[in-house]
Amino acid sequence: DHDYITENSWRFLGPLLKVALAPLYIIAQRRGYAGTVEIEPEGPEHGPPDPVWKRQAYPYADATALPPSERDPSLHTLEGPFWCFAVGNCPEGGSSSLPVPRARMADGGRADVLVCRHTPQLTRWRCLQLFLKMEKGEHVAQPDVAVYK
Repeated sequence: DHDYITENSWRFLGPLLKVALAPLYIIAQRRGYAGTVEIEPEGPEHGPPDPVWKRQAYPYADATALPPSERDPSLHTLEGPFWCFAVGNCPEGGSSSLPVPRARMADGGRADVLVCRHTPQLTRWRCLQLFLKMEKGEHVAQPDVAVYK
């Protein structure tokens, strides 16, 4: 939705205004998206491990705690509805956000998966708070958000 709005419907607003207003529009909609994703839990780390402070500030959720896939026992299933779902292999998500702060391009193609489930407790106010925390990556330590490797 965000990309569709900023690239099509709101083009007449100009680059700065449309990028500033699009997230507020998405938050106001508070729409959930159904979906099922299968994740292969992280294996051995590629490259040097993250420093302790980074592991504590930006924790990963345990993908092995998710239900196993019916198709492939090595995979685990993550089911929606989702409010936010992102996949990234680098920490930056734009000019001033860190959606997946521990992601590294050198992880051998293993991307980080960010999930914010669509629940009744996820109010518009809470969505705005999480969005603002994304600038420093602080959203990943919130109970509403999970990041899987």
